[in-house]
Amino acid sequence: MAEAELYIVLEGATLKTATIGKEVTLLNSDEHQTYIRKKLNQDPAQYRPDICHFALLTLLDSPLAKSGKLRVFVRTSENVLIAVDPSTKIPRTYRRFAMLFAQLLTKLKIRAVNSSKILLRTIKNPVTDHVPTNTKFISISNAGALRNPEELAEGFRKQKVALVLQVCPKPDLSKRPEYATETFKISNFLLSSNAMAAKLAIAFEKELVTAADGEQDIAEDI
Repeated sequence: MAEAELYIVLEGATLKTATIGKEVTLLNSDEHQTYIRKKLNQDPAQYRPDICHFALLTLLDSPLAKSGKLRVFVRTSENVLIAVDPSTKIPRTYRRFAMLFAQLLTKLKIRAVNSSKILLRTIKNPVTDHVPTNTKFISISNAGALRNPEELAEGFRKQKVALVLQVCPKPDLSKRPEYATETFKISNFLLSSNAMAAKLAIAFEKELVTAADGEQDIAEDI
C-alpha cells in the first residue's frame, strides 16, 4: 500500500436491490416510485443512489486516488460495507453505475475484466477493522464547528484520520456515525456531499501528493 493513505467512508448510501420483472435492479426514486411506495411502504425520495455515484466519481477521479493515496469505503443504509479499489473506474452514466452495483450486491465482488483483480467487494463490518490502529474517524457534514479542510490535511501526519461523508438524502445533522468521534463542517455554506468530497480531495492532494507523483502520472498517460 502507498504511504500516507487517507481513508474516506461514504456513509448511508441508499444502494438497495430488488427484482422487478426478471431483472435485479438498484432502486431509485425516479424509476421505482410505485414499487417503493406499494411494495416497501417507504418514501421514494429516500432512494438516491445517484448521490453515492457522484461522490465516487469525484473521489476516484482525483489525483489523490490516482496517486494511490486514497482508499474509499461505502457503507449502505442496509449496513453493507463495500471496499473500493482506487483503480476502479466508476461508470460515468447512472444506468451503468446501477447495473454494476446491483451486480456487486448480488455477487459480493466485482473483478477486473482482463485480470483476477478485485475492484469492488463487500467486507465485514465494522469499518474500523480495515484502517490502521489509532485512526481517528471524523464526520464531515453541514453541522459542527467550522474547520478549514487544509488544516485537517496539515495535521494528517500527526494524527491519521478517516473522513466520513453522508451520502443519503437529508441526513440527520444531529447524529453522526457511531464510529466517528468528532463532527466538523468545512464551509459556512450548505454543501452537497459531492462538493465536500471535492474540497477534501483537493486539500489532501496538496499535502499528500508530491510533484514526483504528478510527473509519474503524466508519463503513464503518455
